[in-house]
Amino acid sequence: WDGGKSWINTATLSFRYKLAHQLVEGINPQEIGLPKPPALDMTSPRPTMTPPLLVQQIVSPEDRTRPEALIEKLFVRTFQCHPKNELTGALRDFLATRELPLDDHAIRELLLLMMTTPNYQLT
Repeated sequence: WDGGKSWINTATLSFRYKLAHQLVEGINPQEIGLPKPPALDMTSPRPTMTPPLLVQQIVSPEDRTRPEALIEKLFVRTFQCHPKNELTGALRDFLATRELPLDDHAIRELLLLMMTTPNYQLT
């Protein structure tokens, strides 16, 4: 980033968190100024302009049953370096609260967690 770490302030960090969420979960039409859709049943999926991340394109069925391997795979993909113990411990703790095999939602949450860490924001 231009200016090194000096680019970080509450506005830019908030924007980057929101961007990470949009990249992983898709973009809600109201976020970009489109009219609000008619009332939806609470169980209906929210409308999106862009689809959520297609997890099956980056995660195999085997990865869904092997949290350690999944963390390593996504860590390298997200941070472009080998996993760091201090962060992977928190990621393991997060996945320990999810049922195996991991569903798309849990994997998207894991990616979003990775993308909102200081480690990601400073790389």
